[in-house]
Amino acid sequence: MDAIYSFKKLKHYKPFDETFFRLASLSIQSAKQFYNTILYADEPSSNFLLDNGLKFDKVVILGSIANYNGSNYAMPKILTMINRTEPYIHLDFDSILIEKPQSTNPVSFPFPEINSNNIYDYSTHKYVYDAYVKCFIDQVLNKVSLKKQNIIKWDIFPNNSALLVNNPKIVSSIFKEIITEFVPNQLELLSPSAVEQQYLLSFLTYYQVPYDFRSNTCNFSIQEYNQKTKSEQFYYLDIQTYVHLCNYTWYPDLTNKVLDFYYSKLKVVEQTGLFPLVVIRKKLI
Repeated sequence: MDAIYSFKKLKHYKPFDETFFRLASLSIQSAKQFYNTILYADEPSSNFLLDNGLKFDKVVILGSIANYNGSNYAMPKILTMINRTEPYIHLDFDSILIEKPQSTNPVSFPFPEINSNNIYDYSTHKYVYDAYVKCFIDQVLNKVSLKKQNIIKWDIFPNNSALLVNNPKIVSSIFKEIITEFVPNQLELLSPSAVEQQYLLSFLTYYQVPYDFRSNTCNFSIQEYNQKTKSEQFYYLDIQTYVHLCNYTWYPDLTNKVLDFYYSKLKVVEQTGLFPLVVIRKKLI
């Protein structure tokens, strides 16, 4: 199985700064413990990552990513997963594998990002509204059939930062349906989280495709880590099996302390320069 990454240098809400590249490098090297690593990108974007020291076992220049001219930053990931025919785990660049993820289901999510039965604070309610509800009201409601509207699930919102796919044909087919039949004219107006995460889970449920969550919740919180004593912080980091550092831009100093720990724990040496690569160009899908 491959660990795959996807990228196109679109306008993004997170900066491509030194912390990003340090985290991305650790993510890739943590994946190399268990998998071959492959980047799917267009040529300028792949050069941007490689020139900044990121190292993959293989780079695939994907025509559909090269020809995508929109601004929805979930689309490179979706186009990559449409292209895949062999099982894989798709990793975001802020994901660190401590242990190898395991599942026998066709699709396995790392954890639920939000469970609507456990929302107790205003900020989470606001996030759900901004990321999922508002775009549904504005771009989907009354613009597709009621049957299609009813496919969308509202009880649980998955996280896709380490999406394990044992049946790539199903995921490819679902994403093709989403972007070509369900909301093809609204893709640039929809929240990336909705298209990539909520809609995937909803269609899996609709087609009765088995899936699981490898954890009941996100086990790592940089805010929780920060509130602990030094000895507690060490233990907290040491017991993790998977780390998703999604808030790294808010806490760069804390993030670098966390990265120091995992670079040491995984015995990864921070390196510069490029490995020899196999570059493959794929035709437009």
